[in-house]
Amino acid sequence: HHPVAVLSGRDLQDVRGRVPARGLWYAGSHGFEVAGPSGEHFCQPDGAAAVDDLDEAERRLSAACGSTPGALLDRKRFALAVHYRRTPPDSVDDLLAAVRDVADASSALRVTRGRMVVEFLPNIAWDKGRALRLLLDEWGLADTALPVFAGDDYTDEDALREIHHDGIGVVVRSAEHGDRLTWAHYAVDDPDELAGLLDRMAAVV
Repeated sequence: HHPVAVLSGRDLQDVRGRVPARGLWYAGSHGFEVAGPSGEHFCQPDGAAAVDDLDEAERRLSAACGSTPGALLDRKRFALAVHYRRTPPDSVDDLLAAVRDVADASSALRVTRGRMVVEFLPNIAWDKGRALRLLLDEWGLADTALPVFAGDDYTDEDALREIHHDGIGVVVRSAEHGDRLTWAHYAVDDPDELAGLLDRMAAVV
C-alpha cells in the first residue's frame, strides 16, 4: 500500500541481494545510486566524477589494510570502506592514521565514520537524507506523505535529520554506540523490536 525503500551504505547490488523483495526501491552507497522496481535507475552525477579518486584511495590503502590484522577493505561503486571490527585494539590507531593520510591527500573525497568502519565518499553534498528526499519527490509524495525512517548507524542520522520536522524517525540502539545524540523521535533496543514496531504501524495504516 505504500512505497518502501532500503537506504544503505552497502553497494547497490549487495543490498539488493540481501533484501530481495519485489516492489522495493534501493539506494546503495549512501544514496549515490538508486534503483526502482520497474527499472528506474539514478546515479549522482557529481559522485561518478570521483570514481578515479576512489580507485586511487583503494590502491593506497590496500597495503595498510593488508598488513593490519583483521582489517577489511570494501570497495563499492561510489564508496570505499575500511572495516576494523576484527582488528586488535593496539593496531587500530596505525590503521586510522593511514586512513587520515589518504584523506588529507584528496580534496575530492570526504571521510565518514560508522560502526567500526571509516568510509570514503565523494566530497559533495549528498547523503542518505538527500536520497530519501529524492525518493519522496520521485514518488510524488514530497508534500503529502508521512515518511518513516529507521536506522542504527551514524550515517543514518542524515536521513533522520532530513525528516525530523515532517516524518517519524526511529533509531535502533547498539552497544557499540551507547547513548548518543540522535535526530530520531523514538528508539528501539534491537532489530526484533523494530520489526514489531513496523508490524504495529502497518496494521493501522
